[in-house]
Amino acid sequence: MKRRWLRGFTLVEMLAVTAIISSLSGSGGYTAVLDKARETACMVQLKQVYDALVMFDQDNGGLPTAVLFPRKEYKNRDPLSLANVLKPYLGGGGVLLCTGAGPELKGYGISYAWNSNLNGQSLEALANPGQVPLLMDANALIGKPAHRDGWNILYADGIVRFTNQKPNWKPQ
Repeated sequence: MKRRWLRGFTLVEMLAVTAIISSLSGSGGYTAVLDKARETACMVQLKQVYDALVMFDQDNGGLPTAVLFPRKEYKNRDPLSLANVLKPYLGGGGVLLCTGAGPELKGYGISYAWNSNLNGQSLEALANPGQVPLLMDANALIGKPAHRDGWNILYADGIVRFTNQKPNWKPQ
């Protein structure tokens, strides 16, 4: 009598996979990995924005003149929004939308707050650029962390740092 082998998974294999998946999702390991991935994606996006700011600075002799955050009456059509000012340098992608931002911010087309104290200044002329924030998660303005109990901040030297301390930045 010929023995016939059926393709598929055994009960033991199915139970092992189920146990692994449930332990990952139950222990918070899976959500921690997702949170770290969102934080890293945000950091990469901020580096892309830095590159756009450098190009803008080189083309125009200074940083853009933009508002801290788009004004409510304009939402994503604010002509002084950094998203609109940098559009020729960033294209139409969602680079200015942090993956950790809430839906209340995404309607503005940007989820980062711009340091409007730097309007028109040149990056090269800044003293201590590693201490001068250019952009940060806008959630920091309301004290709500965007990522794992903290925020990403882009500094004028192009470095993005994560902090779990509420930024002491008081832009105009």
